[in-house]
Amino acid sequence: MEQKLRYATDGNNGIWLCENHHKMLDEDILTIDMTGAVQHRCDMVGKNFDYINWSTPNTQLEPHVMTDSFMTYLSKRYDIAV
Repeated sequence: MEQKLRYATDGNNGIWLCENHHKMLDEDILTIDMTGAVQHRCDMVGKNFDYINWSTPNTQLEPHVMTDSFMTYLSKRYDIAV
């Protein structure tokens, strides 16, 4: 857990999120895959689904975000979360 916190708070981890999206990512409501695709859990329905779609209009990270550093941190995030 301490290692995960260090990764999450490193200013070079490649992506800054608002509080809402950070929480959704931490709770696996949103995921970012290794191609930069932003996806939501398939069990989201109703108002939750509507809110996620409204608040997350970008479903693909821009190429300039997909740096080597970001990819390293993204892979570490999912290795630790498993």
